[in-house]
Amino acid sequence: MMGFVHGCQHPKDKTFTEAELLELTPDHVMKYFNLLAYGKQQPGSNDKPTKCRHTNLEQAKKAISHFHPNKLQPWNAQAKVGNPTRSVPVNDVIKEVKRAKVRKQGVPSRAKRDLKRQEFRKTLRMLEARRGDFDWKLKFPSMLKLQFHIIGRADDICNVETMDLRSHNRFRDFALLTAVSWSKNVMEERECPDQILLGANDVDFCVLLALACYLESKLSAAGDCKCLFGELDDDEEPDRLNRKYQSVLRCIWKQDKFQALLRLIGGALGSHSLRKFASTWCVERGATDNQVEIRRRWKGKKNGKVVNRYISTEQLPTDTKMAEKLCMGGPVKCKCKAESNVSSNFLHELVVPRISRFFAADESNNIADVLGPVLLWACHEEACEHMMSRLVRDRVREAYNRIRGNHPADCNPVEKALLHVFMIENVVHIDELPAQPTDGAGDNGQQLQGPAAIHSNQAFQNTMMIQLQGLATSQSDMWLAMQRDISELRAHQVRNFGIVHKNLRGMHFAPVHRPTNRAPVVLPQQAANQALAQLSPMPRNLHLLWREHTHGLNGRKAAKDFTRRECGANKDKHCRRKHVWDCIAAFVRAGYTEDAAINKIKQAYGVSSSVTTIINCFKRDKKNGGHPNLRT
Repeated sequence: MMGFVHGCQHPKDKTFTEAELLELTPDHVMKYFNLLAYGKQQPGSNDKPTKCRHTNLEQAKKAISHFHPNKLQPWNAQAKVGNPTRSVPVNDVIKEVKRAKVRKQGVPSRAKRDLKRQEFRKTLRMLEARRGDFDWKLKFPSMLKLQFHIIGRADDICNVETMDLRSHNRFRDFALLTAVSWSKNVMEERECPDQILLGANDVDFCVLLALACYLESKLSAAGDCKCLFGELDDDEEPDRLNRKYQSVLRCIWKQDKFQALLRLIGGALGSHSLRKFASTWCVERGATDNQVEIRRRWKGKKNGKVVNRYISTEQLPTDTKMAEKLCMGGPVKCKCKAESNVSSNFLHELVVPRISRFFAADESNNIADVLGPVLLWACHEEACEHMMSRLVRDRVREAYNRIRGNHPADCNPVEKALLHVFMIENVVHIDELPAQPTDGAGDNGQQLQGPAAIHSNQAFQNTMMIQLQGLATSQSDMWLAMQRDISELRAHQVRNFGIVHKNLRGMHFAPVHRPTNRAPVVLPQQAANQALAQLSPMPRNLHLLWREHTHGLNGRKAAKDFTRRECGANKDKHCRRKHVWDCIAAFVRAGYTEDAAINKIKQAYGVSSSVTTIINCFKRDKKNGGHPNLRT
């Protein structure tokens, strides 16, 4: 920017004085932005911004503002002081480039889409096809699955430390916890609570299976590994791992086998495609934006309100619900069969000895008991042979053969049980779903659980729970609405009875006057009616604001029934609130319910936004034809 102002090329390490930076004006910034977008400082009416997009200009604006001495002060056109990037001409240039983008007159979009499920599986198969390479076969697939399960960035995964993994304090035998303290938008320690990890029925998305195979194959007896997926313990290892991990993914996605699949789907993939895949997957299965935000640690500060300091950030119900949705095929628990002869000592000493020794210092960490059955199950499944080293697989199988007894060689000592996550009085519960027997019987007269029966049972259970939850929500809403109506009716009756009582007392004690030609006397009832034709000071939410329009609040007259004189008496409030009333009324006429219309407004302007903020946003957007998502 300073090279453009001075008309010369400055060295990259040159430092400018405060006086030189204060010479910048909106005219300099505007011409510089025009040069970036149009290729000329003074574009004509027929010129199009084909050099860069509005996002590039916004990034340049942010960079210039960062180094300006008055970066927090808006530009004062009269005094010629302030931050030149915060001026009307500069913002108009960005708006014009943005408008050209919408009209397909600017630079084509380079946005990356979300990864698809078949592309995720294809990436895993191509990584696992690299024979003899530990990183490609075990480490990178484990990183991919963990990144999907916590909806994290590549940087988050590369900075996870091995000791961050530990068993859950409540669900100690099938769930893990991990800390993700490197989230980009988290600035306080309390904003990054631990995330729960659950096993998935689909082996390609089971993070516990990936961690069990990877850790037991990697950890040495000495156990001196700090970074979970790193090799060295220096401070530069996470950055090196991040660059290598993203380089490997780009290498995979550029190969002809993957490009053939990419051409069938269309679009382009980038570093955030995996995070978009996990977010989209959760939303398509009923999760809200706020729930996805909690899982991916994008919360940040909420309006700066003090009350948020006293609300616990460890929202286990939401986090567990999201973890359940991210488990393809449903969450599962691996447990040893009663007749398998497998004990806890067997798991610690022969199945996961390296994991057990590494985490032995923390007696409260039950991670070996969680990953032990998972690894034992995988060692007896031919489909999981590629997910672990041959040394680990042969060692576990030989150890179990010594205690197998009369069980056949193809009998897996571990079984999977589908889990169901539900709430009872705001307390999370995770229970096993009852097994659905198939037509055939297994060994020892036991009926086995078939894949078709598993999915059928899971779909039935999920459908029933969704219906019950919907009924409970509807009943709660009806009860609240009934209580609200009763309270308003009681207040209305008390007010009216008070008016009647006051009128009767006045009529009883008032003297008799002969009729004259004086101005008509305003009766007490008329005065009361005039007092009732008033708007409330400020409704707390949009539901009360709409009810004020249709029925009135606290015994007052409904705003829709106001006369012109009554509207004039409440002119300021009535004009401001009429924007919201008209929007909700338009959606209701279009076939929406009142609650659906109010929810659309909240989604457009923020769920936690106050009524005053929403009204101000309506007034601002009215100049541009209203919010795009609120046009019927």
